Amino acid sequence: MNWICLGIGGALVSVLRPFERDDLLAATSWINSSILVPRWLFGFALLVGTVIGVTGLIALSRRTRSVEEGSNYKLYRDDELEGVHWNWEWRTDVLAPTVDINTLTASCTACETKLHEFRRYTDGAQRVSLRCGSCEENRCALPLGTRFIDPFLGQVAREIEDRARSL
Repeated sequence: MNWICLGIGGALVSVLRPFERDDLLAATSWINSSILVPRWLFGFALLVGTVIGVTGLIALSRRTRSVEEGSNYKLYRDDELEGVHWNWEWRTDVLAPTVDINTLTASCTACETKLHEFRRYTDGAQRVSLRCGSCEENRCALPLGTRFIDPFLGQVAREIEDRARSL
């Protein structure tokens, strides 16, 4: 919203030339002339909207800082879910802290080796699991019908976020 106001102001300044007395009278008569709403009232409403927008942005930034300072969720960076050890980083969004899916990694609970997606076909159905390369064991079988790992990672991230809120 601020960029719009700055753009409009810049356009007006670039169009207007140095004022003379007649130009000032013409501008005031244009401002005071009526359409359905007087133009000065339209300008006032635009100003009030800008002030409300700036106030909202300031409030959101303060809320973000208070969420970061008031909670110890950033200390919560690893946990065991679904029989797998998970590590992650936090991404602070404007509205809420969220798990950064790009850094969410699964590792074996026995040897701490990173787990990889493993697909196998049994009974004509594809089964997806997380498998340890060192132990050669499946550590987590994804729900039946899961074709891609991304929705499962989203569920794990939501579970982590729910646990972080309860800290």
